[in-house]
Amino acid sequence: MLRLEEGEDEVRHARSPAKASVAAVASGTPARLGHLIVGKLAQRVAHLTQDDLEEQEVISLLGLRLTPCQWSILRLLVAHPLLSDEELAAELHLQQRSVRCSLYVLHQLGCLEPITTRVGKRWHLCGRGLRLIASANQRPMCTMVVVTDEAAHGETSAMAQPGEAWLVQHVEHTAGVYGFFARLGQAAKREAGQALCWWETGAMCERRYRVGEQWYNLRPDALAQYRVGREQMRFWLEWDRGTMNGRDLLLKFASYAHYVASREWAREDTRLPGLFCVAPDIAQERRMQRVAQTRLTSTPELLVWTTTEVLLHAYGPLAPIWLHGLPQRSQAARPDGSLRQALPEAM
Repeated sequence: MLRLEEGEDEVRHARSPAKASVAAVASGTPARLGHLIVGKLAQRVAHLTQDDLEEQEVISLLGLRLTPCQWSILRLLVAHPLLSDEELAAELHLQQRSVRCSLYVLHQLGCLEPITTRVGKRWHLCGRGLRLIASANQRPMCTMVVVTDEAAHGETSAMAQPGEAWLVQHVEHTAGVYGFFARLGQAAKREAGQALCWWETGAMCERRYRVGEQWYNLRPDALAQYRVGREQMRFWLEWDRGTMNGRDLLLKFASYAHYVASREWAREDTRLPGLFCVAPDIAQERRMQRVAQTRLTSTPELLVWTTTEVLLHAYGPLAPIWLHGLPQRSQAARPDGSLRQALPEAM
Protein backbone atom coordinates (compact mmCIF):
# COMPACT_ATOMS: atom_id res chain seq x y z
CA MET A 1 0.00 0.00 0.00
CA LEU A 2 1.36 3.43 -0.91
CA ARG A 3 1.72 5.90 1.95
CA LEU A 4 -0.55 8.94 1.57
CA GLU A 5 0.12 12.54 2.53
CA GLU A 6 -1.48 13.82 5.70
CA GLY A 7 -4.80 15.54 5.11
CA GLU A 8 -5.44 13.81 1.79
CA ASP A 9 -8.36 11.56 1.12
CA GLU A 10 -6.99 8.05 1.38
CA VAL A 11 -9.30 6.47 -1.16
CA ARG A 12 -11.52 7.73 -3.93
CA HIS A 13 -13.89 5.30 -5.53
CA ALA A 14 -13.42 4.62 -9.23
CA ARG A 15 -15.93 3.16 -11.65
CA SER A 16 -14.72 -0.46 -11.91
CA PRO A 17 -14.84 -2.86 -8.95
CA ALA A 18 -11.54 -4.77 -9.40
CA LYS A 19 -8.30 -4.14 -7.55
CA ALA A 20 -4.87 -3.47 -9.01
CA SER A 21 -1.59 -4.69 -7.55
CA VAL A 22 2.12 -4.35 -8.16
CA ALA A 23 2.03 -7.89 -9.55
CA ALA A 24 -0.36 -6.77 -12.29
CA VAL A 25 1.98 -3.96 -13.20
CA ALA A 26 4.94 -6.35 -13.28
CA SER A 27 3.25 -8.89 -15.52
CA GLY A 28 1.97 -6.25 -17.93
CA THR A 29 -1.60 -7.49 -17.44
CA PRO A 30 -4.14 -4.67 -17.74
CA ALA A 31 -5.93 -4.09 -14.45
CA ARG A 32 -9.18 -2.23 -13.83
CA LEU A 33 -8.89 -0.13 -10.72
CA GLY A 34 -11.59 -0.43 -8.12
CA HIS A 35 -9.98 2.25 -5.92
CA LEU A 36 -7.82 5.13 -7.00
CA ILE A 37 -5.04 5.86 -4.49
CA VAL A 38 -3.98 9.48 -4.52
CA GLY A 39 -1.14 11.38 -2.95
CA LYS A 40 1.11 13.06 -5.58
CA LEU A 41 2.21 9.71 -6.98
CA ALA A 42 3.77 11.21 -10.10
CA GLN A 43 5.95 13.47 -7.98
CA ARG A 44 7.02 10.56 -5.77
CA VAL A 45 7.84 8.35 -8.74
CA ALA A 46 10.03 11.12 -10.17
CA HIS A 47 12.02 11.34 -6.92
CA LEU A 48 12.58 7.69 -6.09
CA THR A 49 16.22 8.24 -5.24
CA GLN A 50 15.46 10.59 -2.35
CA ASP A 51 16.93 9.43 0.94
CA ASP A 52 13.82 10.21 2.99
CA LEU A 53 11.65 7.57 1.28
CA GLU A 54 11.13 4.29 3.08
CA GLU A 55 12.24 1.17 1.21
CA GLN A 56 8.72 -0.29 1.19
CA GLU A 57 7.42 2.89 -0.44
CA VAL A 58 10.23 2.81 -3.01
CA ILE A 59 9.35 -0.78 -3.95
CA SER A 60 5.71 0.18 -4.41
CA LEU A 61 6.52 3.23 -6.53
CA LEU A 62 8.94 1.27 -8.70
CA GLY A 63 5.99 -0.82 -9.87
CA LEU A 64 4.58 2.37 -11.39
CA ARG A 65 7.82 3.62 -12.91
CA LEU A 66 9.48 0.66 -14.64
CA THR A 67 8.90 0.08 -18.35
CA PRO A 68 8.03 -3.32 -19.87
CA CYS A 69 11.62 -3.61 -21.12
CA GLN A 70 12.99 -2.98 -17.63
CA TRP A 71 10.63 -5.55 -16.14
CA SER A 72 11.77 -8.05 -18.78
CA ILE A 73 15.39 -7.48 -17.80
CA LEU A 74 14.62 -8.10 -14.13
CA ARG A 75 12.73 -11.31 -14.92
CA LEU A 76 15.56 -12.56 -17.14
CA LEU A 77 18.11 -11.93 -14.41
CA VAL A 78 15.95 -13.85 -11.94
CA ALA A 79 15.93 -16.84 -14.28
CA HIS A 80 19.55 -16.44 -15.45
CA PRO A 81 21.81 -14.43 -13.14
CA LEU A 82 25.00 -13.00 -14.65
CA LEU A 83 23.74 -12.31 -18.17
CA SER A 84 25.84 -9.83 -20.18
CA ASP A 85 24.65 -6.79 -22.16
CA GLU A 86 24.91 -8.76 -25.40
CA GLU A 87 23.02 -11.79 -24.06
CA LEU A 88 20.23 -9.62 -22.63
CA ALA A 89 19.88 -7.87 -25.99
CA ALA A 90 19.72 -11.21 -27.80
CA GLU A 91 17.08 -12.57 -25.41
CA LEU A 92 14.94 -9.44 -25.70
CA HIS A 93 15.49 -9.09 -29.47
CA LEU A 94 16.58 -5.48 -28.99
CA GLN A 95 19.57 -3.36 -29.93
CA GLN A 96 22.35 -3.36 -27.33
CA ARG A 97 22.11 0.41 -27.06
CA SER A 98 18.46 0.21 -25.97
CA VAL A 99 19.23 -2.51 -23.43
CA ARG A 100 22.16 -0.55 -22.01
CA CYS A 101 19.91 2.49 -21.47
CA SER A 102 17.49 0.35 -19.46
CA LEU A 103 20.35 -1.26 -17.54
CA TYR A 104 21.69 2.20 -16.64
CA VAL A 105 18.29 3.27 -15.25
CA LEU A 106 17.87 0.06 -13.26
CA HIS A 107 21.39 0.45 -11.87
CA GLN A 108 20.68 4.05 -10.84
CA LEU A 109 17.48 2.92 -9.15
CA GLY A 110 19.44 0.35 -7.14
CA CYS A 111 17.77 -2.72 -8.67
CA LEU A 112 20.85 -4.39 -10.13
CA GLU A 113 24.63 -4.24 -10.05
CA PRO A 114 27.41 -5.07 -12.52
CA ILE A 115 29.98 -7.73 -11.68
CA THR A 116 33.44 -7.70 -13.27
CA THR A 117 34.39 -11.28 -14.20
CA ARG A 118 37.08 -13.07 -16.20
CA VAL A 119 34.72 -13.05 -19.18
CA GLY A 120 33.66 -9.42 -18.94
CA LYS A 121 30.96 -7.43 -17.18
CA ARG A 122 27.82 -9.26 -16.11
CA TRP A 123 24.68 -8.24 -14.22
CA HIS A 124 22.86 -9.55 -11.19
CA LEU A 125 19.95 -8.39 -9.04
CA CYS A 126 20.81 -6.70 -5.76
CA GLY A 127 18.61 -6.39 -2.69
CA ARG A 128 16.11 -3.86 -4.02
CA GLY A 129 15.65 -5.69 -7.30
CA LEU A 130 15.06 -8.98 -5.49
CA ARG A 131 12.58 -7.34 -3.11
CA LEU A 132 10.75 -5.83 -6.09
CA ILE A 133 10.45 -9.19 -7.86
CA ALA A 134 9.37 -10.88 -4.63
CA SER A 135 6.68 -8.24 -4.09
CA ALA A 136 5.50 -8.41 -7.70
CA ASN A 137 5.13 -12.18 -7.51
CA GLN A 138 3.86 -12.23 -3.91
CA ARG A 139 6.70 -14.48 -2.80
CA PRO A 140 8.53 -14.37 0.54
CA MET A 141 12.09 -13.11 0.26
CA CYS A 142 13.43 -16.19 2.02
CA THR A 143 12.48 -18.30 -1.01
CA MET A 144 14.47 -16.14 -3.41
CA VAL A 145 17.71 -15.13 -1.71
CA VAL A 146 20.65 -16.28 0.34
CA VAL A 147 22.66 -13.90 2.48
CA THR A 148 26.43 -14.06 2.11
CA ASP A 149 28.84 -13.37 4.96
CA GLU A 150 30.68 -10.64 3.10
CA ALA A 151 30.80 -8.97 -0.28
CA ALA A 152 33.29 -10.53 -2.68
CA HIS A 153 35.96 -7.91 -3.46
CA GLY A 154 33.34 -5.21 -2.98
CA GLU A 155 31.71 -6.18 -6.31
CA THR A 156 28.63 -8.00 -5.06
CA SER A 157 26.02 -7.24 -2.46
CA ALA A 158 25.45 -9.38 0.63
CA MET A 159 22.17 -10.63 -0.85
CA ALA A 160 22.16 -13.02 -3.82
CA GLN A 161 20.06 -15.69 -5.48
CA PRO A 162 20.58 -19.36 -4.62
CA GLY A 163 23.24 -20.86 -6.87
CA GLU A 164 24.65 -17.50 -7.94
CA ALA A 165 27.94 -18.07 -6.12
CA TRP A 166 28.50 -21.25 -8.19
CA LEU A 167 27.81 -19.33 -11.41
CA VAL A 168 30.42 -16.74 -10.46
CA GLN A 169 32.95 -19.39 -9.50
CA HIS A 170 32.45 -21.18 -12.86
CA VAL A 171 31.82 -18.06 -14.90
CA GLU A 172 33.46 -19.41 -18.08
CA HIS A 173 31.03 -22.33 -18.04
CA THR A 174 28.14 -19.95 -17.30
CA ALA A 175 29.13 -17.71 -20.22
CA GLY A 176 29.37 -20.74 -22.52
CA VAL A 177 25.84 -21.93 -21.77
CA TYR A 178 24.35 -18.43 -21.93
CA GLY A 179 26.19 -17.63 -25.15
CA PHE A 180 24.93 -20.82 -26.78
CA PHE A 181 21.29 -19.90 -26.24
CA ALA A 182 21.86 -16.27 -27.22
CA ARG A 183 23.28 -17.44 -30.56
CA LEU A 184 20.58 -20.07 -31.00
CA GLY A 185 17.80 -17.54 -30.40
CA GLN A 186 19.29 -15.10 -32.90
CA ALA A 187 19.83 -17.82 -35.51
CA ALA A 188 16.27 -19.12 -35.11
CA LYS A 189 14.90 -15.65 -35.86
CA ARG A 190 16.45 -15.84 -39.32
CA GLU A 191 14.79 -19.17 -40.11
CA ALA A 192 11.16 -19.31 -41.21
CA GLY A 193 9.00 -21.36 -38.89
CA GLN A 194 11.70 -21.89 -36.26
CA ALA A 195 11.98 -20.46 -32.75
CA LEU A 196 13.69 -21.04 -29.43
CA CYS A 197 10.62 -21.28 -27.21
CA TRP A 198 12.33 -21.31 -23.78
CA TRP A 199 15.39 -22.51 -21.93
CA GLU A 200 16.21 -23.02 -18.30
CA THR A 201 19.29 -23.77 -16.23
CA GLY A 202 20.23 -24.66 -12.66
CA ALA A 203 17.57 -25.96 -10.29
CA MET A 204 14.82 -25.28 -12.85
CA CYS A 205 16.02 -28.06 -15.16
CA GLU A 206 17.17 -30.53 -12.51
CA ARG A 207 15.05 -33.61 -11.95
CA ARG A 208 14.95 -35.55 -8.67
CA TYR A 209 13.18 -38.89 -8.93
CA ARG A 210 12.82 -42.16 -7.07
CA VAL A 211 13.17 -45.73 -8.27
CA GLY A 212 12.05 -48.13 -5.58
CA GLU A 213 13.40 -46.76 -2.31
CA GLN A 214 16.38 -44.97 -3.88
CA TRP A 215 16.45 -41.31 -4.91
CA TYR A 216 18.39 -40.09 -7.95
CA ASN A 217 19.21 -36.72 -9.51
CA LEU A 218 19.62 -35.64 -13.12
CA ARG A 219 21.53 -32.35 -13.42
CA PRO A 220 21.89 -31.18 -17.02
CA ASP A 221 23.49 -27.84 -17.76
CA ALA A 222 20.29 -26.70 -19.48
CA LEU A 223 16.95 -27.84 -20.83
CA ALA A 224 15.33 -26.10 -23.79
CA GLN A 225 12.39 -26.34 -26.16
CA TYR A 226 12.78 -25.58 -29.86
CA ARG A 227 10.06 -25.25 -32.49
CA VAL A 228 10.35 -26.29 -36.13
CA GLY A 229 7.06 -25.65 -37.91
CA ARG A 230 4.40 -27.19 -35.70
CA GLU A 231 6.80 -29.58 -33.99
CA GLN A 232 7.91 -28.77 -30.43
CA MET A 233 11.12 -30.56 -29.44
CA ARG A 234 13.07 -30.52 -26.19
CA PHE A 235 16.76 -31.10 -25.70
CA TRP A 236 19.30 -31.17 -22.90
CA LEU A 237 22.58 -29.27 -23.23
CA GLU A 238 25.90 -30.30 -21.74
CA TRP A 239 28.70 -27.74 -21.97
CA ASP A 240 32.11 -29.28 -21.34
CA ARG A 241 35.12 -27.01 -20.95
CA GLY A 242 37.48 -29.98 -21.09
CA THR A 243 37.44 -30.53 -17.34
CA MET A 244 35.68 -33.93 -17.50
CA ASN A 245 37.88 -36.99 -17.90
CA GLY A 246 36.72 -40.41 -19.09
CA ARG A 247 35.36 -41.39 -15.68
CA ASP A 248 33.45 -38.11 -15.32
CA LEU A 249 31.92 -38.56 -18.76
CA LEU A 250 30.98 -42.13 -17.94
CA LEU A 251 29.12 -41.01 -14.81
CA LYS A 252 27.45 -38.18 -16.72
CA PHE A 253 26.13 -40.42 -19.50
CA ALA A 254 25.17 -43.09 -16.95
CA SER A 255 22.92 -40.58 -15.18
CA TYR A 256 21.10 -39.88 -18.44
CA ALA A 257 20.80 -43.59 -19.24
CA HIS A 258 19.29 -44.28 -15.81
CA TYR A 259 16.83 -41.38 -16.11
CA VAL A 260 15.72 -42.54 -19.56
CA ALA A 261 15.31 -46.15 -18.37
CA SER A 262 13.21 -45.00 -15.40
CA ARG A 263 10.79 -43.30 -17.82
CA GLU A 264 10.37 -40.39 -15.41
CA TRP A 265 10.63 -38.07 -18.41
CA ALA A 266 7.29 -39.40 -19.69
CA ARG A 267 5.55 -37.74 -16.73
CA GLU A 268 6.08 -34.36 -18.39
CA ASP A 269 3.79 -35.28 -21.29
CA THR A 270 6.45 -34.83 -23.94
CA ARG A 271 8.70 -36.91 -26.13
CA LEU A 272 12.13 -37.88 -24.86
CA PRO A 273 14.52 -34.91 -25.15
CA GLY A 274 17.70 -35.25 -27.18
CA LEU A 275 21.13 -34.68 -25.63
CA PHE A 276 23.45 -32.13 -27.26
CA CYS A 277 27.03 -31.88 -25.99
CA VAL A 278 29.57 -29.15 -26.75
CA ALA A 279 33.27 -29.96 -26.29
CA PRO A 280 36.13 -27.43 -26.36
CA ASP A 281 38.05 -29.27 -29.10
CA ILE A 282 37.99 -32.30 -31.36
CA ALA A 283 40.02 -34.43 -28.92
CA GLN A 284 37.44 -34.02 -26.15
CA GLU A 285 34.61 -34.56 -28.63
CA ARG A 286 36.15 -37.90 -29.66
CA ARG A 287 36.44 -38.84 -25.99
CA MET A 288 32.73 -38.05 -25.58
CA GLN A 289 31.91 -40.17 -28.61
CA ARG A 290 33.82 -43.17 -27.26
CA VAL A 291 32.20 -42.98 -23.83
CA ALA A 292 28.70 -42.48 -25.31
CA GLN A 293 29.14 -45.52 -27.58
CA THR A 294 30.28 -47.57 -24.58
CA ARG A 295 27.65 -46.45 -22.06
CA LEU A 296 24.57 -45.72 -24.17
CA THR A 297 24.50 -48.73 -26.47
CA SER A 298 21.69 -50.21 -24.37
CA THR A 299 19.77 -46.90 -24.51
CA PRO A 300 19.32 -46.36 -28.26
CA GLU A 301 16.23 -44.18 -27.76
CA LEU A 302 18.41 -41.40 -26.31
CA LEU A 303 19.78 -39.42 -29.25
CA VAL A 304 23.18 -37.92 -28.44
CA TRP A 305 24.84 -35.30 -30.63
CA THR A 306 28.23 -33.63 -30.16
CA THR A 307 30.12 -30.67 -31.59
CA THR A 308 33.05 -28.39 -30.70
CA GLU A 309 33.23 -24.76 -29.65
CA VAL A 310 35.34 -24.06 -32.73
CA LEU A 311 32.60 -25.26 -35.09
CA LEU A 312 29.89 -23.59 -33.01
CA HIS A 313 31.58 -20.19 -33.11
CA ALA A 314 32.54 -20.49 -36.78
CA TYR A 315 29.22 -21.63 -38.23
CA GLY A 316 26.52 -21.20 -35.57
CA PRO A 317 24.29 -23.70 -33.73
CA LEU A 318 21.91 -24.33 -36.65
CA ALA A 319 24.66 -25.24 -39.12
CA PRO A 320 25.55 -28.90 -39.90
CA ILE A 321 28.05 -29.17 -37.04
CA TRP A 322 26.43 -31.92 -34.93
CA LEU A 323 27.77 -35.48 -34.98
CA HIS A 324 25.67 -38.44 -33.81
CA GLY A 325 27.08 -40.03 -30.68
CA LEU A 326 25.92 -43.50 -31.78
CA PRO A 327 26.58 -43.62 -35.55
CA GLN A 328 24.16 -45.80 -37.48
CA ARG A 329 24.93 -47.68 -40.68
CA SER A 330 21.89 -46.11 -42.31
CA GLN A 331 23.05 -42.59 -41.48
CA ALA A 332 23.65 -40.76 -44.78
CA ALA A 333 26.73 -38.62 -45.27
CA ARG A 334 26.54 -35.08 -46.64
CA PRO A 335 27.91 -34.29 -50.12
CA ASP A 336 31.23 -33.32 -48.56
CA GLY A 337 31.44 -36.74 -46.87
CA SER A 338 30.66 -35.41 -43.38
CA LEU A 339 28.17 -37.15 -41.10
CA ARG A 340 27.44 -33.93 -39.23
CA GLN A 341 23.91 -32.58 -39.37
CA ALA A 342 22.08 -29.36 -38.60
CA LEU A 343 20.36 -29.05 -35.24
CA PRO A 344 16.75 -29.23 -36.58
CA GLU A 345 17.66 -32.35 -38.58
CA ALA A 346 19.32 -33.89 -35.53
CA MET A 347 16.19 -33.33 -33.49
